[in-house]
Amino acid sequence: MRNFLISERIKLNPDQDISEVKEFLEQTISQVINVEEISAGNEHFLVKGSTDGLFDFIRRAKVYADFDMLVEDVKTAKELRIIVRGNALLSYSMTMSYLLLFCLILFAGLLPGSIETGSEKSSALDALVFLLIGYYIKTEVDRSLLEAEDHMKNTIKTLKTRFEI
Repeated sequence: MRNFLISERIKLNPDQDISEVKEFLEQTISQVINVEEISAGNEHFLVKGSTDGLFDFIRRAKVYADFDMLVEDVKTAKELRIIVRGNALLSYSMTMSYLLLFCLILFAGLLPGSIETGSEKSSALDALVFLLIGYYIKTEVDRSLLEAEDHMKNTIKTLKTRFEI
């Protein structure tokens, strides 16, 4: 699980309404993640969704993001403070697929000379191959969880470029 916290301040025109900011935010989020649920409310709402995976079969991560929008009036404009608190969890299907892959690697490691078929014992090359495959699994899991956070950061940046004066 990976937690994230994003905070951004946007200067709005006095005539802009927070409901149109929320509507644009919903459209932008639905383009980068598969949104399952968005709760009602303009100033505080919760988004639940998941990031895409391989051929839409294996979801990479489940995303839960809590949006707080605070509006403050300043001299000539309104300031909108957006605070996003959320977390990304590895999806169940991805967890099971990597667990299966890990078990297959362990099983293959029990076979003598599984990489070098000509030898009767496991060698350092076998251990190196298993270490590289394990490192790939770890980096893939980390990348999947970071991807959800990057989607949220880019969405907030898009919102800032769209509405800031």
